[in-house]
Amino acid sequence: MKKLSLVFIVFVVLVIPVSGFTDVFDGSKPLACAVVEVYECAPGSDCVKGTAGNFNFPDFVKIDFKSKQLTGKSKNQRVLTSPVTTIEKQKGNLILQGFQEGRAWNVVIDQATGHMTGTVGADEFAFVIFGACIPQ
Repeated sequence: MKKLSLVFIVFVVLVIPVSGFTDVFDGSKPLACAVVEVYECAPGSDCVKGTAGNFNFPDFVKIDFKSKQLTGKSKNQRVLTSPVTTIEKQKGNLILQGFQEGRAWNVVIDQATGHMTGTVGADEFAFVIFGACIPQ
């Protein structure tokens, strides 16, 4: 499964031409996003690098702008959803934010490339997430 995920990520980042995608990274069409790297950080310690599965994050996340939902399946196949409370466009980025179970998260998607950076913050720890998105 890891090999298949890696092949998909390489395909998304290197093979698919992104020049024509600018209009689809504007929040008008659903996106499928691959989670490439995850870092877990806590005060007073180094960040720990891992994969989505290491931290029970989905390998792939669907962003549905109409229903304002993020959806994915965890390593144990549990369906995870989170409401999107804010969608903004600023300086070539599509920015999403949400809150759930005492945590705040945000996702920034480069509208020209589909590259994604996200964070999840809670009391005494945070996750930093890197990935790439494609239109669905």
